Amino acid sequence: LHMSPADVVRRLYAAYNERDAQAVGHLYHVDGVHCDVANGQRKDGRAAIMAGLNKFFGWFPDVHWAVELVSGENNGVIAVTYRMTATLKSSMG
Repeated sequence: LHMSPADVVRRLYAAYNERDAQAVGHLYHVDGVHCDVANGQRKDGRAAIMAGLNKFFGWFPDVHWAVELVSGENNGVIAVTYRMTATLKSSMG
């Protein structure tokens, strides 16, 4: 299945907003890497990415991503500006 970068972005944020870690994970290669620039954490591999998201969704069950700007799509590169809102509902420790 071939998707454009814009298609991946749409599916990614839809899956985030549905709190569907499996759907997010399947947008990554099985050996894909997710680097979270906000906290410097790195997840290696689809399984680790999904496990990390399930943990995140437990901490922030009402999380919502609002995509504000999608730009680029040159040479397979795309930039996304979003606003994430959430309420911490359980200990992150």
